[in-house]
Amino acid sequence: MFSMKNQFNKSISNKDLINKNSIIMGCLPEDWKLCKTLARKIYWLMQNHIYGKEDSFQIIAFLSTDGLSIPKMNQLKFLLESDQIEPLYFDTKGQLKVGLKRNSMLLKTFDAKGKTIRNENVIEIDKDSVKKIYNEFTIHLEKDSK
Repeated sequence: MFSMKNQFNKSISNKDLINKNSIIMGCLPEDWKLCKTLARKIYWLMQNHIYGKEDSFQIIAFLSTDGLSIPKMNQLKFLLESDQIEPLYFDTKGQLKVGLKRNSMLLKTFDAKGKTIRNENVIEIDKDSVKKIYNEFTIHLEKDSK
């Protein structure tokens, strides 16, 4: 279970993922630029695949900020607020930090029933990788409908 807020003070929790295919991406605070870059790429490339089905998907990017000093947290928020495009949520309680590694982004995907599809650390992503991620959701949807 988790609950987080982003740099625009919007909240999200595990309840927002119920009955949704989910992509959760996370990084350590020092890798915020990598996280922002890869998450943005996944988000925008996924739009091509989920067009018309957006309501059945949830895409979340977060930074594990538990233990971060208040001045460093404020600095990070300031840096992220200047970019008005995608939100990055702050895991201030360390609820999702398991599996995070320095210089990479944790990429987890879950089907609408909450079953883990993918759990890996990535350092780059391209359109073929995103298509493969989408196809993994499709395979799970087909299995569940049988």
